[in-house]
Amino acid sequence: MTQMNAGGTTPPNVASKATTRVPMSKNRPMVIGIFGPENDLTALVRLPGGKTTKVQRGERLTGKQVVRIDSEGLVLARGGREERLALP
Repeated sequence: MTQMNAGGTTPPNVASKATTRVPMSKNRPMVIGIFGPENDLTALVRLPGGKTTKVQRGERLTGKQVVRIDSEGLVLARGGREERLALP
């Protein structure tokens, strides 16, 4: 858990370690987080329209099947071709 300082806000040194600024793609999905137990990971994905969704292995995302989720991102497949969406 994040500890708050006396003012009720997250200390700057903690916030800077927990926050990374990256350019966001407006044309393709982007992985913004991975969470859950190692044997059953869930990915939090920002869709091109700005909506966020959670996906797990076996589900579909933008017409492709999620075939793998690991600590570095997720892998989508369609028609025998795989595509990795990596965490920024």
